[in-house]
Amino acid sequence: MQLELKKVLAYSTISQIGYMFLGLGVGAPSAAIFFVIMHAFFKASLFLGAGSVMESNADNQDMRVMGAFRKYMPITALGFMAAWLSISGIFPFGGFWSKDDVLESAFFAGGWSNKAVWAIGTASIFLTAFYMTRQVWMVYFGNERFRKGVPVVSGGSDDDAPVDTEDPPVEPQDLAAEVAVDLLMPVDPEPQLDGPPKERTLVMTVPLAVLAFLATIGGIINLPFKSFENLDKWLEPVSPSTPPIHAPSFLAGFSLSMFALAIAVTSIFVARAIYQRGLPGHTDILPEKLGRLGVVLANAFYLDRLVSWFVRRPGRWFADELAGPVDQVGIDGAVNGIGRFFTWASHKVRLVQTGAVRNYALAVLIGAAVILAYMVWRVF
Repeated sequence: MQLELKKVLAYSTISQIGYMFLGLGVGAPSAAIFFVIMHAFFKASLFLGAGSVMESNADNQDMRVMGAFRKYMPITALGFMAAWLSISGIFPFGGFWSKDDVLESAFFAGGWSNKAVWAIGTASIFLTAFYMTRQVWMVYFGNERFRKGVPVVSGGSDDDAPVDTEDPPVEPQDLAAEVAVDLLMPVDPEPQLDGPPKERTLVMTVPLAVLAFLATIGGIINLPFKSFENLDKWLEPVSPSTPPIHAPSFLAGFSLSMFALAIAVTSIFVARAIYQRGLPGHTDILPEKLGRLGVVLANAFYLDRLVSWFVRRPGRWFADELAGPVDQVGIDGAVNGIGRFFTWASHKVRLVQTGAVRNYALAVLIGAAVILAYMVWRVF
């Protein structure tokens, strides 16, 4: 549901880290490392592509004022789309092999807890493929929404077919009071380009192309065939106590892989069906289509609101208590009290300093008498 180009990728990184820890948790460190390597390829390619798009769009990263960039930035689009298919787990891209390795290890590791994390990881395939397809279509396909002074109309297919004027634009006014304000207000509400975006220089496109190529073919470093499990063999010396996890048969592993692939493909087609005609105006159409669930997702499960409420209410009260009774009365009071005690004691003790020699001689005599009495007591 995020609207900023890089914020989508940042949230995506958090979810993909989950696959890395999933591999470690089920006892498959080589699968986790494999996913780390593939993630480095496709996520770096995605961020470079995002940077190229932003530089071509006057540093505006609001995806609602983009669209149809593939026509003007073909190299960036191809690199970004290769990374998109890889992170979505589409065969034969590198992300397919690494994600499949993690999920297969979880499924065949044994135990219901491992089956449960496999189910969570498999469900996340749908989410990953969906939000990445949403981003690709909002940026590179659909209708153009980036030109200054050009009204954006609803609709427009990938092939620039005539607009279906019978389909009214989506106006999620009913949800306006419930959806988070930061998602209703565009990051930059107005298009900023006088003309179409332009492809970037080789300094940006060449690294993007190299990373996209690696995201495409990188899976060859650890294919699930005995003669191609190079990464597993290379990592054996650092994890000798971890037995490898393999599918009991080729059919079992193949079925699991095809199930995950079917989920990813289905998710891509669902997201494409929603966004293939672009956006009406500069408004995202997903919150309205999801209804109440869209409200929850648009508010990021209300986590930000919960944190804000906690900081504003119990957090503020707790801080006030620490600043008042605890700090000023307790800590400062103790420190100041010790100082006042020694000030009082010093005033009392200095009274014995009279400056009279006779008083001092009397004190010495009394002291000597006390010492003599103590010695006599010890003897007898």
